[in-house]
Amino acid sequence: PLLIGLTRKQAISELHLASLNIGEEHFEEGDDTTTVRIYRQTPNYSEEANVKMGQSIDLYYKSNENFDFEQYIKTIKASGITTIVEDSTETINQDQGK
Repeated sequence: PLLIGLTRKQAISELHLASLNIGEEHFEEGDDTTTVRIYRQTPNYSEEANVKMGQSIDLYYKSNENFDFEQYIKTIKASGITTIVEDSTETINQDQGK
C-alpha cells in the first residue's frame, strides 16, 4: 500500500490489512510520534510491485509541522509517479524555498 502522508497509527493499520509487517522505523526529527507522518517507505511503493505476505516495510517519518505533506502528495500524483524515491523530498523543499 502507498503509505506516504499517513500517520504512524494509520500506516500500521494499512500494513496489517495488507498482511505486511513494520520493518525499521526512522524518525528524521526525533522520535515524537504525535506529529509525524510517513514521507518515504522501502521497498518503494509501485503499482506493479508485488510484495510477499508477511514482508516488512521500512518507514521513514518527518514532522508534519516542518514538511508540507499535502504539496508532496500533490506533486507525486500530478507527475504520475508511481514510485516514490528518496530525492523527491529534496526537490519539493527546494521548490518551496526551504
